[in-house]
Amino acid sequence: MMSKQPVSRIDGIAFFIIVLGILTILTPWFATQSGMDVSIFVTPMFLIIGILNIVAGLALFLVKSKT
Repeated sequence: MMSKQPVSRIDGIAFFIIVLGILTILTPWFATQSGMDVSIFVTPMFLIIGILNIVAGLALFLVKSKT
């Protein structure tokens, strides 16, 4: 059982980075829903950036929780 610790500023930053990554991954889908033509080259870029944001947010959260 984990001990309850107060939420710190680092937790908020990690959460923000993870949410930003999720929104970045969903950006091409939102664009197609509004009628925009998404390039075949733009979509993988958004996916890669989004995945890297999620990984960075999780790493920040896990490193903070170890200390």
